[in-house]
Amino acid sequence: MNKELLPLGCFHIPLYKRFHFYLGIGAMLFLLFAVFLVSSYSSFLVLFPIALIVMYIIMLIGSNLYTVYFH
Repeated sequence: MNKELLPLGCFHIPLYKRFHFYLGIGAMLFLLFAVFLVSSYSSFLVLFPIALIVMYIIMLIGSNLYTVYFH
């Protein structure tokens, strides 16, 4: 979103600058590792690209989800 379209005194903090974003990525990678340990290699090859696509979508729309207001 452009800064010109935001109300005066508001701006977006991108999701990648927040701690919970990296915590979520770490949790997803941990779950992928756990799935890899208990499943066959072929199912891991299916789950890994899906998880990467989900993380990419979160990175694309995430910066538009958080607005910080300063008064």
